[in-house]
Amino acid sequence: MVKDGWFDCHCHTWNSPDSESKPEQLCGIAIEKGLGGIAFTDHCNVNYWPDVDVLSIVSKSVKDAERMQREFADKLTVLRGVELGDHAYNPEIARRVLDIGDYDIVVGSVHAVSCAGYDKNISKIDFSTFTDELARGYLGAYFKETLRMVSEEDIDAVAHFSFGVRYVMRASGRVIDVTEFFDTIDMALKEMVRRSIALEINANNVVPRRAVEGHLIMSTDGEARELPVEKLDYEIARRYHAMGGRLITLGSDAHAPERVGRDFEQIVAELKKIGFDEACYFQNREVKFYTL
Repeated sequence: MVKDGWFDCHCHTWNSPDSESKPEQLCGIAIEKGLGGIAFTDHCNVNYWPDVDVLSIVSKSVKDAERMQREFADKLTVLRGVELGDHAYNPEIARRVLDIGDYDIVVGSVHAVSCAGYDKNISKIDFSTFTDELARGYLGAYFKETLRMVSEEDIDAVAHFSFGVRYVMRASGRVIDVTEFFDTIDMALKEMVRRSIALEINANNVVPRRAVEGHLIMSTDGEARELPVEKLDYEIARRYHAMGGRLITLGSDAHAPERVGRDFEQIVAELKKIGFDEACYFQNREVKFYTL
């Protein structure tokens, strides 16, 4: 029995357009690594509707999670989830997604924003062509959309809070002072505390699979310094903790079985330095805590 193990609250199965992982494979790796639970949070980017049938994606994902829970009931908790992205592009479809199943966890994410004529998925944009001014403007729009999402949407956790920063900085070689975004970030974090929305620490943000060039200037404990991009989410977690935020989820964002629970030991060690001694998951959309 590994019911007291850590939970990976962000994983993608073959129901996500960018993953071929069989549910059984994800669960098998989770058990091998001693995790207590895993959440299937397949992509539902509502801005892709109707070109992508996101309603069928999440319906199949929920059924797979329920099937895996029956199959691995004595070894692993399998949670029904969804990564509900880009709500603002199609609020009606977002509402329909929430009506589809009895989710355990709804993870909210921002994958696209409308800025200077750019409104496609962040991962599809070549930010190396951006001027520093345009890059800063884009990141400002990204964090404003994150603030709107946590203020208005029905979600349990925020996925990869600094997702936009990682992609803007990748292969750019630029240095950006992110302190100019801290007012917006702090407003979003305060809303998360007020609404009991969890902050996800995403392995792809804090231990990037690919090198991220460029650095950030930010103030840590009152001292401005240059730090690598992967340190930003820990600074965000520190600010969240200082505001009284205690809802932290661990997410591998696994799109392949071997990435389930990726680098959790390193992540937990950093969270403990900040002051977190518990993380959480959601079951029937109710928060459950476990010791780190």
